[in-house]
Amino acid sequence: MAKAERQESMKKSTSLDMVKALLLIALPILLIVWFFTDMKEPPPQRVDWEPMHAQAVREAPFQVVLPQNLPEQAGTGWIPTRATWTKQGQTTLNAEIATRNTWRIGYVGPDGIYYEVNQADGEPRTFIAQVSRDARPVGEVQVGERTWQEYRTTDGRTRALTYQASDSTIAVVADTGTQSLQNFASTLVIPQG
Repeated sequence: MAKAERQESMKKSTSLDMVKALLLIALPILLIVWFFTDMKEPPPQRVDWEPMHAQAVREAPFQVVLPQNLPEQAGTGWIPTRATWTKQGQTTLNAEIATRNTWRIGYVGPDGIYYEVNQADGEPRTFIAQVSRDARPVGEVQVGERTWQEYRTTDGRTRALTYQASDSTIAVVADTGTQSLQNFASTLVIPQG
Protein backbone atom coordinates (compact mmCIF):
# COMPACT_ATOMS: atom_id res chain seq x y z
CA MET A 1 0.00 0.00 0.00
CA ALA A 2 2.82 2.42 0.86
CA LYS A 3 4.48 1.53 -2.42
CA ALA A 4 1.29 2.40 -4.39
CA GLU A 5 0.95 5.74 -2.56
CA ARG A 6 4.58 6.56 -3.27
CA GLN A 7 4.13 5.75 -6.97
CA GLU A 8 0.98 7.91 -7.12
CA SER A 9 2.86 10.77 -5.42
CA MET A 10 5.71 10.45 -7.92
CA LYS A 11 3.26 10.59 -10.85
CA LYS A 12 1.72 13.80 -9.49
CA SER A 13 5.17 15.27 -8.89
CA THR A 14 6.37 14.32 -12.38
CA SER A 15 3.25 15.84 -14.00
CA LEU A 16 3.63 19.01 -11.95
CA ASP A 17 7.32 19.26 -12.88
CA MET A 18 6.47 18.83 -16.55
CA VAL A 19 3.87 21.65 -16.40
CA LYS A 20 6.42 23.89 -14.65
CA ALA A 21 9.06 23.13 -17.30
CA LEU A 22 6.63 23.89 -20.14
CA LEU A 23 5.69 27.20 -18.52
CA LEU A 24 9.35 28.02 -18.03
CA ILE A 25 9.96 27.47 -21.77
CA ALA A 26 6.70 28.96 -23.09
CA LEU A 27 6.67 32.18 -21.06
CA PRO A 28 9.84 33.72 -22.58
CA ILE A 29 8.71 32.69 -26.06
CA LEU A 30 5.32 34.32 -25.55
CA LEU A 31 6.98 37.49 -24.24
CA ILE A 32 9.30 37.65 -27.27
CA VAL A 33 6.41 37.15 -29.70
CA TRP A 34 4.35 39.82 -27.93
CA PHE A 35 7.26 42.29 -27.91
CA PHE A 36 8.00 41.98 -31.63
CA THR A 37 4.39 41.98 -32.81
CA ASP A 38 3.44 44.93 -30.63
CA MET A 39 6.21 47.20 -31.96
CA LYS A 40 5.09 50.00 -34.22
CA GLU A 41 6.99 50.64 -37.43
CA PRO A 42 9.15 53.75 -37.20
CA PRO A 43 8.16 56.66 -39.43
CA PRO A 44 10.00 56.97 -42.76
CA GLN A 45 13.34 58.79 -42.56
CA ARG A 46 13.01 62.08 -44.48
CA VAL A 47 15.95 63.11 -46.70
CA ASP A 48 16.93 66.52 -48.01
CA TRP A 49 16.68 65.85 -51.74
CA GLU A 50 17.25 69.41 -52.94
CA PRO A 51 21.11 69.45 -52.95
CA MET A 52 21.23 66.18 -54.90
CA HIS A 53 18.60 67.45 -57.32
CA ALA A 54 20.53 70.68 -57.86
CA GLN A 55 23.68 68.70 -58.62
CA ALA A 56 21.79 66.47 -61.07
CA VAL A 57 20.34 69.52 -62.83
CA ARG A 58 23.85 71.02 -63.19
CA GLU A 59 25.57 67.84 -64.40
CA ALA A 60 22.97 65.76 -66.25
CA PRO A 61 23.02 65.67 -70.05
CA PHE A 62 19.22 65.45 -69.88
CA GLN A 63 16.50 67.59 -68.32
CA VAL A 64 15.93 66.13 -64.84
CA VAL A 65 12.32 65.28 -63.96
CA LEU A 66 10.77 65.83 -60.56
CA PRO A 67 7.27 65.27 -59.12
CA GLN A 68 5.41 68.53 -58.54
CA ASN A 69 2.74 69.46 -55.98
CA LEU A 70 3.27 66.51 -53.64
CA PRO A 71 2.38 67.52 -50.06
CA GLU A 72 5.32 66.81 -47.74
CA GLN A 73 3.89 67.37 -44.27
CA ALA A 74 5.56 65.50 -41.45
CA GLY A 75 3.99 62.07 -41.07
CA THR A 76 1.43 62.53 -43.84
CA GLY A 77 1.47 63.10 -47.55
CA TRP A 78 4.53 62.28 -49.64
CA ILE A 79 7.75 61.93 -47.65
CA PRO A 80 11.00 62.04 -49.65
CA THR A 81 13.20 59.17 -48.44
CA ARG A 82 15.82 58.80 -51.18
CA ALA A 83 17.62 61.04 -53.65
CA THR A 84 20.70 60.00 -55.62
CA TRP A 85 22.58 61.32 -58.59
CA THR A 86 25.27 59.17 -60.20
CA LYS A 87 27.30 60.56 -63.06
CA GLN A 88 28.59 58.20 -65.72
CA GLY A 89 32.09 57.01 -64.78
CA GLN A 90 31.61 57.58 -61.03
CA THR A 91 31.76 54.77 -58.51
CA THR A 92 28.30 53.66 -57.41
CA LEU A 93 27.22 52.66 -53.90
CA ASN A 94 28.02 49.02 -54.67
CA ALA A 95 31.56 49.93 -55.83
CA GLU A 96 30.87 49.59 -59.56
CA ILE A 97 31.63 52.17 -62.23
CA ALA A 98 28.40 53.80 -63.46
CA THR A 99 27.76 53.11 -67.15
CA ARG A 100 25.12 55.83 -67.43
CA ASN A 101 23.98 59.05 -65.80
CA THR A 102 21.22 58.21 -63.32
CA TRP A 103 18.86 60.33 -61.23
CA ARG A 104 16.62 58.71 -58.59
CA ILE A 105 14.17 60.17 -56.12
CA GLY A 106 11.89 58.10 -53.91
CA TYR A 107 8.93 58.89 -51.70
CA VAL A 108 6.79 57.05 -49.20
CA GLY A 109 3.26 57.94 -50.19
CA PRO A 110 0.22 58.56 -47.98
CA ASP A 111 -0.67 54.88 -48.57
CA GLY A 112 2.64 53.80 -46.96
CA ILE A 113 3.98 52.52 -50.30
CA TYR A 114 7.41 53.48 -51.65
CA TYR A 115 7.32 55.16 -55.09
CA GLU A 116 10.51 55.84 -57.02
CA VAL A 117 11.30 57.98 -60.06
CA ASN A 118 14.30 56.74 -62.03
CA GLN A 119 15.80 58.59 -64.96
CA ALA A 120 18.85 57.66 -67.02
CA ASP A 121 20.43 58.04 -70.41
CA GLY A 122 21.89 55.21 -72.47
CA GLU A 123 20.36 51.91 -73.47
CA PRO A 124 16.87 51.66 -71.89
CA ARG A 125 16.29 47.88 -71.76
CA THR A 126 18.95 47.11 -69.13
CA PHE A 127 18.05 50.20 -67.12
CA ILE A 128 14.34 49.26 -67.02
CA ALA A 129 15.18 45.69 -65.99
CA GLN A 130 17.38 46.97 -63.15
CA VAL A 131 14.88 49.41 -61.67
CA SER A 132 11.79 47.23 -62.14
CA ARG A 133 13.00 43.87 -60.77
CA ASP A 134 13.08 42.41 -64.30
CA ALA A 135 9.46 43.30 -65.00
CA ARG A 136 7.98 42.48 -68.41
CA PRO A 137 5.93 44.80 -70.65
CA VAL A 138 2.19 44.27 -70.35
CA GLY A 139 0.75 47.13 -72.37
CA GLU A 140 0.47 50.88 -72.70
CA VAL A 141 -1.28 53.42 -70.50
CA GLN A 142 -2.11 57.05 -71.08
CA VAL A 143 -0.83 59.52 -68.49
CA GLY A 144 -1.87 63.03 -69.44
CA GLU A 145 -0.77 63.62 -73.03
CA ARG A 146 1.89 60.91 -72.99
CA THR A 147 1.77 57.19 -73.66
CA TRP A 148 3.75 55.13 -71.16
CA GLN A 149 4.76 51.48 -71.35
CA GLU A 150 3.52 49.45 -68.37
CA TYR A 151 5.70 46.69 -66.90
CA ARG A 152 4.83 44.09 -64.28
CA THR A 153 6.94 41.52 -62.45
CA THR A 154 6.05 37.86 -62.84
CA ASP A 155 4.80 37.74 -59.23
CA GLY A 156 2.56 40.76 -59.95
CA ARG A 157 3.94 42.70 -56.99
CA THR A 158 5.95 45.44 -58.70
CA ARG A 159 4.74 47.68 -61.49
CA ALA A 160 6.65 50.21 -63.54
CA LEU A 161 5.63 52.85 -66.02
CA THR A 162 8.32 53.93 -68.47
CA TYR A 163 8.49 56.84 -70.85
CA GLN A 164 11.12 57.35 -73.52
CA ALA A 165 11.98 61.07 -73.59
CA SER A 166 14.23 62.42 -76.34
CA ASP A 167 17.29 62.41 -74.07
CA SER A 168 16.57 59.79 -71.38
CA THR A 169 14.35 57.00 -70.12
CA ILE A 170 12.02 57.72 -67.20
CA ALA A 171 10.72 54.86 -65.05
CA VAL A 172 8.26 55.21 -62.18
CA VAL A 173 8.24 52.09 -60.00
CA ALA A 174 6.20 50.93 -56.98
CA ASP A 175 4.60 47.88 -55.43
CA THR A 176 1.10 49.15 -56.11
CA GLY A 177 -1.72 49.10 -58.65
CA THR A 178 -1.56 50.67 -62.09
CA GLN A 179 -3.95 53.51 -61.22
CA SER A 180 -1.90 54.63 -58.20
CA LEU A 181 1.25 54.52 -60.30
CA GLN A 182 -0.43 56.54 -63.06
CA ASN A 183 -1.54 59.14 -60.52
CA PHE A 184 2.04 59.46 -59.25
CA ALA A 185 3.49 59.60 -62.78
CA SER A 186 1.05 62.40 -63.65
CA THR A 187 2.86 64.65 -61.13
CA LEU A 188 6.11 64.54 -63.14
CA VAL A 189 7.03 67.59 -65.12
CA ILE A 190 8.53 66.19 -68.33
CA PRO A 191 10.05 68.64 -70.80
CA GLN A 192 8.63 68.61 -74.32
CA GLY A 193 10.82 67.06 -76.96
